[in-house]
Amino acid sequence: MEQLQPSFAYQTSHEGFMKSDFTAATKKGMRTPYVLRRVPEASFSSLLSLADRPRPGDVALAQLEKIGRNASLELSSGRRCSLHEGDVLAVVFGNRYATMQFEGYARLDEDRCDLLSMGGICGLVESKHAKAAEPSKLRLIGFIGDGTDAFSACASSVSLRGPPPINPKLL
Repeated sequence: MEQLQPSFAYQTSHEGFMKSDFTAATKKGMRTPYVLRRVPEASFSSLLSLADRPRPGDVALAQLEKIGRNASLELSSGRRCSLHEGDVLAVVFGNRYATMQFEGYARLDEDRCDLLSMGGICGLVESKHAKAAEPSKLRLIGFIGDGTDAFSACASSVSLRGPPPINPKLL
């Protein structure tokens, strides 16, 4: 499997962590999952070094290392796409409990984590159903920053409620 070699010009920010600009080529090459459907693409402006303890809502850039239970990803458009080892994904750390699949939490093991849902939630699997396959494995490249050195784009840049639903006319 080919490892992603980002072509970023790294710089150290005032907090002492590494930061680099997010290029148009990187944005075009990554798959954006459904969980990020309401986050404006302009919010993805920098790549930050990994933190020890991600929080739910933290957005990261990851490379798929091994396909497991989730062999497809639901894109921000709502369409499904097949995943392939080496794919680059934007993912969001979160806690998830799915009775017939995984119990997982917003954590990482050095630069590794699991894909907890086809919607783009990631973290570490704590337990799984006996009949569920192993989770898909991710290698984190870095956190995605919003230009203010924050990497919690879900929490800071958008209301997750989104626009009100369109009510269809009843005849």
